[in-house]
Amino acid sequence: MKKNIVLIFLMSLTVLFLPFLISASRIEKIPTASYVDAISTNTGILNANLKIPVLIKETNEVENLPLFDYICGTVAAEVPASYNDEAIKAQAVACYTYIAYKVEASLKNPSYIPERHKGAYVCTDSTHCLAYISKENALKNWGETKFNEYWPKIT
Repeated sequence: MKKNIVLIFLMSLTVLFLPFLISASRIEKIPTASYVDAISTNTGILNANLKIPVLIKETNEVENLPLFDYICGTVAAEVPASYNDEAIKAQAVACYTYIAYKVEASLKNPSYIPERHKGAYVCTDSTHCLAYISKENALKNWGETKFNEYWPKIT
């Protein structure tokens, strides 16, 4: 009887843990880079000072924007700032998730970055990536009164 119990226990361990051990050894290691550490969806870390290369549509130039500024600019461009706070928060999560996906996919496979992006992870062309508006342009578009109301709400 004891022999059968031991045998069942060993077989159960084999059935449960062998697939885990095999799959764990085959997991692709993501290159260790400041981007992965700073924007990783796995660790939940957000380094707001991390600079993200972004192709600016209007100038056709790549700018290194702080991650926090990029997210605020995409939120401001993608959803009206007059919307409910929860809608703005949801858009911020969507923007963060989008850039995190783009960065991680590009680190895994550098050919993932489109040639038209000139090496940037994303662009500000809303027909291709997310829309983006700089803080300065938001001030011009909204005027000082609305800007002072809306920008703190977005940030």
